[in-house]
Amino acid sequence: MMAFVELIRDTIKGVAGWKESCEAGPPVPHSGGCPGVGCSSTRLTTLRPGAAGLVTCLEEPWSGDTAKLAGLGVLPGVRVLLVQRYPVYILQLGRTQVAIDSGLACRVRLRRD
Repeated sequence: MMAFVELIRDTIKGVAGWKESCEAGPPVPHSGGCPGVGCSSTRLTTLRPGAAGLVTCLEEPWSGDTAKLAGLGVLPGVRVLLVQRYPVYILQLGRTQVAIDSGLACRVRLRRD
């Protein structure tokens, strides 16, 4: 399983230009973006239903949770519309809707539309 996660991570890093960590350094900010490097991204969990944005990065790109998000199509550069927050987060990605729990949702950072 770990080899699969590493394969997905390396593939996504190459395509999306990911770095191993946030340019502002650990920990990745909880909300409000990364003022140290001029990043305007915020966590998905700060959005209200109906809000949308472009995914900028996924926290801890080496984790199994990130592989789950990638498998669902939640990747940097993808536009996401938040449909619902409770009891699960429902995201619209193009014509597809996916449901994720709050543990996965807090790893997604995006730049609001």
